[in-house]
Amino acid sequence: MDKTCSDARAALEGVVRDGMTILAGGFVAGLIFGGNWDSRDFYVWDHEGKLLRKVPNSTGNSFQDLKFHGGKLVGSGTLADGQAVIDWLELPDFRPVRRLTAGKTDTGAPMTREGMTLWGDEIWFLPEDGASRLFQFDLPPSFKKF
Repeated sequence: MDKTCSDARAALEGVVRDGMTILAGGFVAGLIFGGNWDSRDFYVWDHEGKLLRKVPNSTGNSFQDLKFHGGKLVGSGTLADGQAVIDWLELPDFRPVRRLTAGKTDTGAPMTREGMTLWGDEIWFLPEDGASRLFQFDLPPSFKKF
């Protein structure tokens, strides 16, 4: 995490002392979105760090990473049973609209355990702690342009 992101996270934690673990800044009306530990709740702040609302996470996904893609908030994480999943969420209510399941690495780590990004019609994962490998997959056809 770079200093700018670290400073923003510290400022937001000053507003909400709930162990923020994920943040996604976007051009959705200049808002910042985040989640607490295991993403039990989502938070929405304005660009000044003012908390606008808190929304319970109804997906069951313990998000590890959040990105904006195609007008949706996309989060990767795991379900209680360890299944790796990626959810597309509709804003402003964080309503799940699509779910993609993912597998595990050859060492048994869920692909969604750590970092994820979407690039064009691909999804990339950095699933391991410490030194990791980059896994790159084509999105299934029904998820392209979604």
